[in-house]
Amino acid sequence: MPPPAVIPQLFRSLDGRATELHGIRVVDGQYPPLWPTPLHRHDSPGFGVLVQGALTISFRHRRHECLPGTIGATTPDEPHSALIGHDGAHIVAFEMTPTQWNMYGPALRFIMECGVHRSPAAISIARRVAVELHRPDAASGLVIEAAMLEILALAARSERAATGPGPPPWLVRAENLLHERFLESLSAVQLAQEVGVHPMHLARVFRVRFRTSIGLYVRRLRLDWAARQLAETDESLAQIALGAGFSDQSHFTRRFREHTGLTPALFRRTRQL
Repeated sequence: MPPPAVIPQLFRSLDGRATELHGIRVVDGQYPPLWPTPLHRHDSPGFGVLVQGALTISFRHRRHECLPGTIGATTPDEPHSALIGHDGAHIVAFEMTPTQWNMYGPALRFIMECGVHRSPAAISIARRVAVELHRPDAASGLVIEAAMLEILALAARSERAATGPGPPPWLVRAENLLHERFLESLSAVQLAQEVGVHPMHLARVFRVRFRTSIGLYVRRLRLDWAARQLAETDESLAQIALGAGFSDQSHFTRRFREHTGLTPALFRRTRQL
């Protein structure tokens, strides 16, 4: 029997969007119906979330029928094959470098040992990643990184409650740092290092405590800052958009309206009445 082929890129897509983020390749992939992938392995570890559709994946002499919300991992030493279902599939995947593998490898190993893990909550998180890939702004990197950590935490978390009656001191410190440095390009890994916890633990506990991800929390802080600038200064909309981390003013306008219910121009006019 011939050895499994090596496919360099994880979850190679016929139609999708990909980007590099802090050593992680993120892919938003659309796959056609009944697209087969023969026995193969990847030269990089990673994992993916089945957002829509179905697929059958086979490894370790077992077949796994995957439905939306399935989280599956691959490691360089694990040959496997796959067959996309009759309706095609939408998969958001994350491929890691050796450095990232050193950090997140235990979580991926855990997923592999369990076969596959299904969590409906992973669908909305993965969709958020897809949106960020197609409509990026200065906060998108942090949003995607935090989303990746949330998905890993969903697959590998323990049954214990994430937090006790009150927030731990390190979480208070993390919140304060975000309020102090929300206009900076601060990654979730850097934030975790600052407060002395693992990035996956930070992402999971942060969502439990604040009911949102780190990236979306930062974006809200930036939009609140932009609202203050609109109300208190004469800076142009373009300058404020750039200061808040939006290189595209139309994107800033869309996000601001989602946040406040008003366009930036109308918001400014209402504050000047």
